Amino acid sequence: MICGCDNVSRVHGHIVRVDWSLCYGCEKCVLACPTDVFVTSRDTAGNSVVDPIRESDCILCLVCEIVCPVEAIAVEREGGSEDTLQSLLQGTGETE
Repeated sequence: MICGCDNVSRVHGHIVRVDWSLCYGCEKCVLACPTDVFVTSRDTAGNSVVDPIRESDCILCLVCEIVCPVEAIAVEREGGSEDTLQSLLQGTGETE
């Protein structure tokens, strides 16, 4: 999938924002997201990136922010909480 997004704005999404100038498409967020918010895409230059096309499905767990190695993802935290993240991690046995 190639995105025809405006190259001026390198940040994609409103609730879940991905900065394409930082993202290199490692797909850690794609694999970690419990609600499949992200898809692998290509920017206008053909670089591999992730796109939060299903951001309305986001449960504000912040897992994507945590796993992103380059801090390219920012989640609007209004309504989200660390409790949500902890409950998800407890379900997988990966608590801190």
